[in-house]
Amino acid sequence: MSVMIDGVFSGFDTTALIDAVLATQATGRDLMQAQRDAEQRTLDKISELSGLLKDLSTAADDLKSGATDTYKATVAEGAGFTATTSSGAVPGTYDVSVISLAASEMETSQGFASSSASGTVAQGTLTVSIAGEDVDVTIDGTNDSLSGLASSLNQVDGLSAYVLNTGADTDPYQLVVQSTESGEDNTLSFDTSGLAGGTVPTFTEVQAGADAELTINGLTVFSASNQVKSVPGLTIGITEAGLGASTVEVVADEDALQEQLQAFVDTYNAVFDQVQVNSVFDAENGIEGPLVGESSVRRVLGGLGDLVSNPYSTGGTFSILAEVGIETTQTGELELDTEALSDALESGFGDALTLLTSDDGPLAALITEIDDVYVDPDSGSLESREDSLQSSIEDLEERIADEDDRLADQAALLRTRFTAMEQIMAELQSTTQFLSTLFTQTSTTT
Repeated sequence: MSVMIDGVFSGFDTTALIDAVLATQATGRDLMQAQRDAEQRTLDKISELSGLLKDLSTAADDLKSGATDTYKATVAEGAGFTATTSSGAVPGTYDVSVISLAASEMETSQGFASSSASGTVAQGTLTVSIAGEDVDVTIDGTNDSLSGLASSLNQVDGLSAYVLNTGADTDPYQLVVQSTESGEDNTLSFDTSGLAGGTVPTFTEVQAGADAELTINGLTVFSASNQVKSVPGLTIGITEAGLGASTVEVVADEDALQEQLQAFVDTYNAVFDQVQVNSVFDAENGIEGPLVGESSVRRVLGGLGDLVSNPYSTGGTFSILAEVGIETTQTGELELDTEALSDALESGFGDALTLLTSDDGPLAALITEIDDVYVDPDSGSLESREDSLQSSIEDLEERIADEDDRLADQAALLRTRFTAMEQIMAELQSTTQFLSTLFTQTSTTT
């Protein structure tokens, strides 16, 4: 390996000369680097746009599926029950009277002297019938205490068990077993014939499983649960019986719907703003956004604009989003006109929901366009553009690496040649000095 001698004999700044030569030859590489960096910025912004579009699809789906939840139920305090709405609620007034609550069957064993002593309970197979289904529980040396059996029963689906300390002077510990599901059909029974060699537990029913009973608008309703869902979209959670009738009112919740609509509008505008900000072009000031010239992006923005402004036939009185308050501004963004929304809900709440929730409506069309046309991982236009940019970037990086290798080889060659030149000049200088000295000595001798 040659040692670089930087202009010691020639006086040249050979490093600077080499750098200048390489800079001239690196123009192509620099252009490729600039192109790669520009394409990477474009790729990053298109990936960001894809993410925002997926958020918009989710927001549209949330609005489409959740708009029907925009009812609220009110009930007076002290009624003995609560009321909540869900999808499919029907506006109206319901008179509710709770007669009895649902209960879970509870069984308890005889008393035992210890809760933790091994060998307390007979070993073998205890068969528990839960709502008519038999489950075998094995009792052996690992769980033949009262607490051990309680732990094993707790692992059985549909059962809850614990050891109760009654405080009695003798045999204070009792095993309590309860069905985790209420209702008269969720019965419990125990077959202890498979147990032997110790104390066999005997069980006594202390609470029978029972259905809740109530009346809704004069009709008797039974429910295995205290969360009664007999009316579509309405859950009545009963807590106390015998308090008489109270009224449940189910009405449209305009505030909830307005909140959902605003969330959709905000998500749409996030997509719009991202494209606008990154598509700025100002030749005079040298500004060119990463998405300038991206036709696939322009098609996305145009397509979204058409989808939110086109009319749709959904069977109701409203056909465009602007009629329910979602209006397109002159710049192309969306805004929510709350007065228009209120007017639409007052004149036809159900028709407004139909426009939003219909599979033939604007939200369904928007979701389909985004998921199938823009961001589909196999055929989406933006996904295809991302793949194309990624491939181009990888190709440029390979070419840049090759060019870096070529420039490194060229630099090494130039250093070798300049070093050789310096060495030759050093030898010439040494020869010159030798001859000069020789001639001087000869002249003096003569």
